Amino acid sequence: MNQTQRVGELVESRRSVETRPNRRKEFRYPTHELVQIELLPGRGDPVPATVIDVAKSGLRLELVRPLPRCSRIEILFSTSELPISGEVRYCHGFDGVYYAGIFIDEVVHSRPLPEHLHDDEIPLYVGGDGLSTVEVLRVEQHLSHCVACHRSIRVAAVTLYPAAGRLALRRNDSL
Repeated sequence: MNQTQRVGELVESRRSVETRPNRRKEFRYPTHELVQIELLPGRGDPVPATVIDVAKSGLRLELVRPLPRCSRIEILFSTSELPISGEVRYCHGFDGVYYAGIFIDEVVHSRPLPEHLHDDEIPLYVGGDGLSTVEVLRVEQHLSHCVACHRSIRVAAVTLYPAAGRLALRRNDSL
């Protein structure tokens, strides 16, 4: 098989994946945040990565080298945020770029969770842009138990972003 045939097959397989219905229960929030990955327990040097998107129970990383499936990792942020720990569920690569799906099993927040979300977080969350990975996880965790903030997100979605209103409703229905 030559290179052109291989690329054609990859394009076709990608098209078939893109036309499949989204079966995810949680909305993916795009972050594109630079991080370092440490394989546990302390196996080797940290690996640079980018958090592509994050959901309540997991995130997707882009890396320059693969991570072993089922391995335990810590995700270290350049800010003073504490690490997130998780497990590598998959890691696929093409042309030197790898994408890994991480199941999050622990998020330690550097400060206590507030009673309610801040007014400036709500439009950023609804709009799908402007929050860091850790901020998104904090908002998701808070929304899972706060009816008042859940309602505020729905109102903001319809009021501030009419086109995104359906998207926010879908996000919050999964919480």
